[in-house]
Amino acid sequence: APSQTQESLSKLATTLGMQSSVFKRVAPGYYDCAYEQRASQLGTCVEALCKSMVMENTRLNGDESCAERIKYVLVVLQYAGHKLDRSKLTDAVRGLEGNNALGRKQYNMRMVEEETSRRLSGYEHNAVTPLGMTTPMPIIISSSIASLDTIWL
Repeated sequence: APSQTQESLSKLATTLGMQSSVFKRVAPGYYDCAYEQRASQLGTCVEALCKSMVMENTRLNGDESCAERIKYVLVVLQYAGHKLDRSKLTDAVRGLEGNNALGRKQYNMRMVEEETSRRLSGYEHNAVTPLGMTTPMPIIISSSIASLDTIWL
């Protein structure tokens, strides 16, 4: 039977007009498997396997983003893709801030601690998804992911 989280996400996806979403609970040990095994379990290709991480600009004080600056973003990456390029991430965040962006030295993007991720997203470790997060934040997705027909988070 679907979990309460799966049911909530399915309802939210329907409300948002997402017509092809599927929510699956993976088997214990899934994250210990090689990417090829994970893809096989889901019936997809390795390139479609993605993860979401809450990242923080540690150069901003306080817990919340002020109106002009962005403290937290959710980054969606491919497991088997390129490693996170913090320079490109900084450029993306600065682009979102527009005229309010500061110099590059005012940015230090780091993955948040597990408890902070849980508090901001509402999800446990290895279960963060852009849908239904408890704290709204910008979502940054690489162009290589955006060009795929299907992704699995």
